[in-house]
Amino acid sequence: MKTHELAKALKALAIILENGPNVNFTENTDLLGVKSKKFSSDELAVNLHTLVALSKIDKRQWTSFISEFNFPINYNDRDSTRNILGKIMSYLDENPNAVSMLKNKTKKNMSTNQSALTEALNILLKD
Repeated sequence: MKTHELAKALKALAIILENGPNVNFTENTDLLGVKSKKFSSDELAVNLHTLVALSKIDKRQWTSFISEFNFPINYNDRDSTRNILGKIMSYLDENPNAVSMLKNKTKKNMSTNQSALTEALNILLKD
C-alpha cells in the first residue's frame, strides 16, 4: 500500500468517525463490534450510527458494489437503499467465505483505483 492510498482510506474512516457520536476511544473499545458479543451503550450508539450512515449511501453505489464483488444477491429497482444494504448484510452474515473473499479482493484492489466505499469497507474488515 502506498502512502496516498492509505491517506485516502484514512480520510474515509475519519468521515465515518467524525459523523458518529463522540465516545471515548480506549484500547479495549471495539468500535465496530466485530469481536464483541455484548455492547455498551456507547458502542451500540456508534454501531447504529454507522448503520445509518451506510444506509444513506446511494443505491447505485450498493448495486455497483454487488456487481463488483459478484455477490449472488437479487434486488429490483423498487428496493430501497436500506433494503439492499440489508440483503448485503444478510448475505455476508450467512456466508463467511464471502467475507474472506471480500477481504482478499479489497487487499488486492488497494493498489488500483477504487471507490471510497470499497476503501471504507476494507478498513472496517481489517483483522
